[in-house]
Amino acid sequence: MLLLGGAAAGAVSLLCVLLVLGVAIARPRGVPEAVAAVPAALLLLATGVVNPDDVGDVLHELGGTVAFLAVILVLAHLCEREGLFTYAGRWMADRAHGSPRRLLLLVFLVASVTTAVLSLDATVVLLTPVVLATAARVGADAGAPRLALAVVLLVLVGFVVCSALGIEIVWPTLAGVVVLLVRRLVAPSGDRDGTIRELAGVLRAANPLFLLFVLALGVVVRGAVDHGLATLADGILPHETGLPTVIVIAVLAALAANLVNNLLATLMLVPLTAPLGPVAVLAVLIGVNIGPNLTYVGSLATLLWRRVLVGQGARSELREFTRLGLMVVPVSLVACATALWGAARVLGV
Repeated sequence: MLLLGGAAAGAVSLLCVLLVLGVAIARPRGVPEAVAAVPAALLLLATGVVNPDDVGDVLHELGGTVAFLAVILVLAHLCEREGLFTYAGRWMADRAHGSPRRLLLLVFLVASVTTAVLSLDATVVLLTPVVLATAARVGADAGAPRLALAVVLLVLVGFVVCSALGIEIVWPTLAGVVVLLVRRLVAPSGDRDGTIRELAGVLRAANPLFLLFVLALGVVVRGAVDHGLATLADGILPHETGLPTVIVIAVLAALAANLVNNLLATLMLVPLTAPLGPVAVLAVLIGVNIGPNLTYVGSLATLLWRRVLVGQGARSELREFTRLGLMVVPVSLVACATALWGAARVLGV
């Protein structure tokens, strides 16, 4: 086994990060992101840039997040099968009254609620097609899917209860999946072929190749972090207090999110900023949540959103996406960081 160290390890790991994210952006011929991420992770493991213990740490750090992502995507898929998102689209269309601006506001409100209840990833996967269809035409009237609504509300209650008890929120989500899946499997019109199709749909909804990409990307970024990226970030981060520091931390977190993805940027930057206090950590969270709107690879949700657009035959122009991001992200970062600093001053944090 060829072992790399020092500058060579840092260079190889950084090149692997750039390659993986480049393929994720371009997706030549529609290949899955994992096609580049998995070989890159194996290369770093084979050359000793990362070791088996590092891989184990990454799986431990990301395993819970990836499991929750898989389950919440399946829950959202089953809600879609029950007609919940179609109902939401009709509700928006009825209240938009043909006004694009009013429709934009309604989409923002519905997407915000869906994100708060399910997750950002679930929202972009299943609400995006509804929005595209709603923008094109108004659907026929239909009753509300009561079971799906009840399950989603109970899952939300489960989030609150489990968080208070220190229980992983994946469990109430999984319970919601079981309820809706049983409902689909025992439907009166169900048969053996229908059951197989339903289960196959659940498997597709979990998006295993994308989950594999997330884990492999974590390994690749771990190599870059351990061989210079964390040291570089620590040297750049300010260590004072005050409004300029909060803004700078938020901006640096946004840049890091667009370089290595916001999930991995959070894992890298939170330990570095924790000694500076809660305001610095919250500034990181502002940066990694707002910043990814600059590039496709800044957020897992954006990558999923782009997949959905391509699948629906809609165009997604990188130039337009970046232009809109440049118009919104800098102003939002400064405004939110300033609001955070002001709230901290008022509360004495």
